[in-house]
Amino acid sequence: MLTSHDVFARIDDYFLAPERLTRVELFSRYARNVEGWFKGELLYLFHAMAAEGLIGEWGSEVRVAPGQQRRFDFKLQVQGGPLFLELKTLFHGIQAGQPVDLGVYFPRTDDGVGITGDVIKLMRVTEGVKALLLFVHPRPALEKWPLVLESYARRIAPITVREISTIDRYPPPLYICKLSVEGGF
Repeated sequence: MLTSHDVFARIDDYFLAPERLTRVELFSRYARNVEGWFKGELLYLFHAMAAEGLIGEWGSEVRVAPGQQRRFDFKLQVQGGPLFLELKTLFHGIQAGQPVDLGVYFPRTDDGVGITGDVIKLMRVTEGVKALLLFVHPRPALEKWPLVLESYARRIAPITVREISTIDRYPPPLYICKLSVEGGF
């Protein structure tokens, strides 16, 4: 069975394939935030990985707890325990003639648009690995991205998010940022 690190590497390999990057470039060109496409592709990838025996039981839209409405985008059994994943797409550029800045996705409180609600949901998990996958398209400027994350980390303390991917290893059309959620109230 794969580790969470291995699963992240498989996600990168899958989405950085030329045919998928072409689609992402089109999404960026036409200013589309297509979170559903990324989730659908992950369904296909995780199904294939489970069929090969690379991961254990997995599910999408898994309830946080029985009887609760809130759900995790994905929960996978990997070597070492469960892996909880939340997913967000972060399009930035020009949409409907107006600039869309990355800052809109990083509010201090849960506004329904940004990542904070998903961070809080993951923070409440007491077991396994908890990560937020950010599909950022196009890849942000290398000098700007660390500043965005540092500013966000200060605003949401004592919750800790740690970037476990390296932006300069990704091509211009897409950055697949993995944020580990570690800490909280």
